[in-house]
Amino acid sequence: MVVDADAARSDYVTGVEEFRDHYRQICQQAGIDYVPLDTSMPFDAALMEYLINRQQRA
Repeated sequence: MVVDADAARSDYVTGVEEFRDHYRQICQQAGIDYVPLDTSMPFDAALMEYLINRQQRA
């Protein structure tokens, strides 16, 4: 099997972007904050960053 790595990567990235956009729109329509996270960031640091940003918006 021969795979065009560039095309496969492009298709994968497009699919992930569409997936994220779909859920971002659903959250927005429901009034829910959509916050993508880097899973390498410790949970407490990510939560603190989110809460600080949310407080600044209020």
